[in-house]
Amino acid sequence: LALAAGKIALLVGAALFGLTVGNVLLLQPLLLAEAFGTREYGRIYSVSQLVTALQKAYLRETVETLGDLDNVLWEISNESPPEAVEWEYGMIRTLHELEAARGMRHPVGMTAVWPPDGRGNAPLFHGPADWISPEDDAADPYESSPPPSTSRDKVVLSDTDHLWGIGGSPAWVWRTYFRGLNTLFMDPYRTRIRGNLPAWPLAASDHRSTISLPAPEWEDVRIAMGYARAVAGRVGVPSLRPMGALASSGYCLAAPGQEYLAYLPSRPGRLRRLLLAVPGPAFHERVELDLSAVVGVMDVEWIDPQRGLVLPSHSVRGGGHLTLRAPFDGDAIVHLRCAPRTRGEPAAP
Repeated sequence: LALAAGKIALLVGAALFGLTVGNVLLLQPLLLAEAFGTREYGRIYSVSQLVTALQKAYLRETVETLGDLDNVLWEISNESPPEAVEWEYGMIRTLHELEAARGMRHPVGMTAVWPPDGRGNAPLFHGPADWISPEDDAADPYESSPPPSTSRDKVVLSDTDHLWGIGGSPAWVWRTYFRGLNTLFMDPYRTRIRGNLPAWPLAASDHRSTISLPAPEWEDVRIAMGYARAVAGRVGVPSLRPMGALASSGYCLAAPGQEYLAYLPSRPGRLRRLLLAVPGPAFHERVELDLSAVVGVMDVEWIDPQRGLVLPSHSVRGGGHLTLRAPFDGDAIVHLRCAPRTRGEPAAP
């Protein structure tokens, strides 16, 4: 799969341990530990040198097979039990050592533990993984108000699987994007969902062919992710950083003085919906931007993330705070960048 995907520029996540591997000795520690009637994973693996040797040999063969490909992300095990954290740390370090010996480095990831044990995302942020997929909790509300990527030194893949199980919304896509994080949507696609769990067919008459494909209730999330990718193509992504303090909405990607991208989430509530029925822009979303670092004029465009439209607007002058109002209702994105100067034109004072 990684070989084929490399031809079309896709990243492939290689999950190394888990129920899909096939060899019982190479499963995540849960099954082996339960077979011995205990959940003391660290003790089991510390005395079972044969198992550890087999696991490391397996990692070595996998690295030798896929390690020359650029488009691979390693993942040790999806949602390992809390007791397996130290074991997973050891496997991550082993991968790092194996790749260092080959002179290559692929990001190694770790996902939230399951079931939760009260430590939240601390094992992820304090561990040796290069990228992580955290859970949602009061300290890290990745569902509703994600912490910015600059708050801690890990690449975050915000995966709906570890947040809701089955879930997500367009607002989650944009809030995640504007906090500098990466979105992963576990798309049910072909599967009926009941009570947030897959509802497999029970009889031939309950065949999946009767379901509209892909599942239409998640289409708005798919569209939002596509629009987010399109927006990324319009801006200078490598130079932008999450700087929520520069926008009154709290959602801003910026290269101060050069480029700003702000998200204006629509405010909920029945009164708000009634006000939007009034013709005109008076009740459209607005944002105050801190453009103190800007010298000169900036070009402005509005992006409608619900309809996929880009609307040019009038230029503005920087040097202070500026309030802008969206020209349409609902969620909005405003994009500002320094206006190009014509040849011979002096820099603005």
